[in-house]
Amino acid sequence: MTFTKTVTRTYNRLWSKPDFTTFTDEFIRIRKSMGDCEEDFRCFMCDKPHVINEGIGLACFREVGNKVICNDCAMRKI
Repeated sequence: MTFTKTVTRTYNRLWSKPDFTTFTDEFIRIRKSMGDCEEDFRCFMCDKPHVINEGIGLACFREVGNKVICNDCAMRKI
């Protein structure tokens, strides 16, 4: 027997900054060297994969701290 379980969590975004940096091979290399391959390089909010040479945002969430997000999510009103 198999089943799927969906868990929903609520996060409180405190602030966000669009165009925090550019998602590049160098960004990936540095994050991997720090042992920080969070979210498989996807937006924390919408789960969209980041694209090389695309701007990415940064957001702070009360429950989990700073996370990388896409610019579309970074520009949404809090």
